[in-house]
Amino acid sequence: MMKKKLEDINTLRKKAEEQLLHQTKKMQGISMKGIKNLAHELGTYQIELEMQNEELRRAQQELEASRSRYADLYDFAPIGYFTLDNNGLIMEANLSGAKLLGIDRRYLINKPFSAFVIRDDLSIFRTHLLETIEKKLRMTSELRIKQKNGAILFVQLQSISSNDNEDGSIFCRTATIDITERRHMEDAIRHQANHDALTNMPNRRLLMEILTVTLEQARRSQDKLAVLFLDLDRFKYINDTLGHNAGDMLLKEVVLRLQNSVRASDTISRTGGDEFNILLTKISVPDDILTIAQKVINSFSKHFMINGHELDITTSIGISIYPEDGKNIEELFKNADIAMYHAKEHGGNSYQFYNPAMNIRSVERLQLESQLSRALKRCELTVYYQPQITIDTQQIFSAEALVRWQHPEKGVIDPVHFIPLAEETGFITAIDEWVLKTACLQVNQWHNAGLKNLCVAVNLSAKEFQTKGIIERITRILRETGLNPEYLSVEITESIVMRNLELMLPKITKLAEMGIDISIDDFGTGYSSLNYLKKLPIQTLKIDKTFVHDITISDEDEAIVGAVIAMAGKLKMKVIAEGVETAEQMAHLKTLGCNKMQGYLFSKPISAQEFGDLYRVSK
Repeated sequence: MMKKKLEDINTLRKKAEEQLLHQTKKMQGISMKGIKNLAHELGTYQIELEMQNEELRRAQQELEASRSRYADLYDFAPIGYFTLDNNGLIMEANLSGAKLLGIDRRYLINKPFSAFVIRDDLSIFRTHLLETIEKKLRMTSELRIKQKNGAILFVQLQSISSNDNEDGSIFCRTATIDITERRHMEDAIRHQANHDALTNMPNRRLLMEILTVTLEQARRSQDKLAVLFLDLDRFKYINDTLGHNAGDMLLKEVVLRLQNSVRASDTISRTGGDEFNILLTKISVPDDILTIAQKVINSFSKHFMINGHELDITTSIGISIYPEDGKNIEELFKNADIAMYHAKEHGGNSYQFYNPAMNIRSVERLQLESQLSRALKRCELTVYYQPQITIDTQQIFSAEALVRWQHPEKGVIDPVHFIPLAEETGFITAIDEWVLKTACLQVNQWHNAGLKNLCVAVNLSAKEFQTKGIIERITRILRETGLNPEYLSVEITESIVMRNLELMLPKITKLAEMGIDISIDDFGTGYSSLNYLKKLPIQTLKIDKTFVHDITISDEDEAIVGAVIAMAGKLKMKVIAEGVETAEQMAHLKTLGCNKMQGYLFSKPISAQEFGDLYRVSK
């Protein structure tokens, strides 16, 4: 608009000059009056011309001011502006553009813009320039540039226009925007979506993406790969006893050990609470898988120190191999999972390679799990009783209550086959409570039948003993059955006590104050600290059968058993030896000072009726 106004003023001025010239030519031969009129006319034009010249000066001043303001906006705009020729040379740049590249603007002219683009993104820039100049498209591209000081920035290039020079060359104007902060935020969000928040390991989603690509590569190259499914043994007990904070600390330590056990090309992923997957690639020979699996198992052999607690944690590993055990992700994961459960069934702290026979056993396991949930309602569970006797007199003084499952099709199922399943499914609490109540009722019946002073020992699972309200439940059962607490012994495994002594102390103390005998089962297995023995009101130690089994042939086992018996005597505790199967074992125990035992030498676990009959005979 300013330009048009200047053009109009110039037109008026030229018109006035032409009229002045025309009137001058007419002056020849005119009268005085005509001259006066002409002079007046010329004066009027002169005034108009001066006014037009003044307006022109003002217009020129406004134009200069406008140009100055535009230059300021261009130079100090927060966006970098560049004019590039068709070879990508910088013809012009504003101050923000120079600052973005980290170089003085004076040294940018005729410098190739590509000199600041990192090598991996050069193709993006060349395409952007080509599409803008030759096809006159308004392009938007994202790439990385390297400043003079070496800093890497993410920028967005936006084409503004493409024009032709007088010499036929083409140039384009491009806006360059710093998007580094935005990209870092996007990367952080993407990282959070694909990684476990606690351990920072790839999560299941990212693992699936990695495995999809890896599988395709393995198909083309006919390579092998392996999927390892890891589950920590007894991790839930750590959370239940020490709390989730301790559990989180343990998981982080586990990740460190796993990272030290695998190769740089392998991928570790946390896919669940205490579940991890390891993807092994570039498998040259099957022994590579075995080597890594064993290194992982060995990495758990050292204690974990968590909040001052020395924890013994192991892991069970299932392994599936491509292509033998599956040609797609679903098959590989399913079969590795099946193999892991078989490792757990073998006691944990081991690895199992998948084989097709495991599928049949897994189906049976699912069926058993479904049937177990209905076993109590259908009265399929029963309690057997194994006598505990005095070695000198061979008389029964107590019975250990042991649950059995009278399966309608499979017959009697040993607890070793269904108790772990009950613990996993949470059904163990209902079973424990039912066994305790059944055993208490049975002792009362024996007392009423003349089997006086007979006691019963009930083993409570770790899950049951760690639940809230355990004291109230035991109190209620004693009240409902009418059993005097002095005839009840509660057996707790040594590992339960050691997992959280502070948590166990008030519960065990309360039970002892009620008059209940507290017995430590499987004594001597897994833990070396005996500090808890002087803190807890324990009346009985049960020597684990693993020490009794070789007592007649192993000096070490004999020494251990002798030490336990001597220590118990000093602490005024009773000792019961488990798993006594031969007369020689019994004789050795008696020599060492142990006077109480249970085992197949005297009797296997039997029904309540058979126990009553055996008790009367032993009297």
